[in-house]
Amino acid sequence: MSNEKKQRGVWIPDVIECSKALSFAEKAMLSEIIWLDNENGCTASNKYFAERLGISRGYASKVISGLIEKKCLKEPEYEWNGTEIKGRTLRFNPGYFHMETGDSICAKGYFHMGKDKNINNNTNVGEKNTPTSSKQPKKKKSKEDTELHNSVKALIQQYHEKIHGDRYYHDKREAGAVTQIAKRIKANGGLELLEKKLVLLAYRIRDAKSDYDRGLTCTPRRILGEWNSLQPKARQHG
Repeated sequence: MSNEKKQRGVWIPDVIECSKALSFAEKAMLSEIIWLDNENGCTASNKYFAERLGISRGYASKVISGLIEKKCLKEPEYEWNGTEIKGRTLRFNPGYFHMETGDSICAKGYFHMGKDKNINNNTNVGEKNTPTSSKQPKKKKSKEDTELHNSVKALIQQYHEKIHGDRYYHDKREAGAVTQIAKRIKANGGLELLEKKLVLLAYRIRDAKSDYDRGLTCTPRRILGEWNSLQPKARQHG
């Protein structure tokens, strides 16, 4: 982050500040994320947001999850080191708000106020975020990967119906999360690992003692977001 940004601080646009759909914490968090979002997205940690906003890490995570559920943020991109999350990238969803040109959040998710269009995070607001010609075409899934993807989807659907009594809406974002889950379990435990995590998630939802746990759902995106927290507790001996 540039010194200029540190000195200026974060600006909360009227459209966010006056939103009736967002809590004050969500408004502050969303503005922080948009302010840090550049061509590589916002990679700030929950610890950073907790210290910045004077809240706990757990509450920071809850607020971010709420913004994702409300479609203010796109689904996070995770960098993995084996089964552990190494990093996370958050991106603003520019389709959430529609404002006038003179006081707006532009297509890339940056602020521009009046004639001041140079507020940036190592990128220019006026530049288009288009894919480069060096981008490689997506590889087709192998038969094995397709079968695993379908098995993961079916297993999650089965547990969702048991827990919630209905079927979840399987859109492109959920399909992407299924693909990520399939990649995680392919080299580590297979469907058995996923089922263990689904059982733990079912218990958390059934025995929910916090608003956060009561808001959990058995959908691919939420499972991916809770992946590291769905770990069986080690048995104590003696």
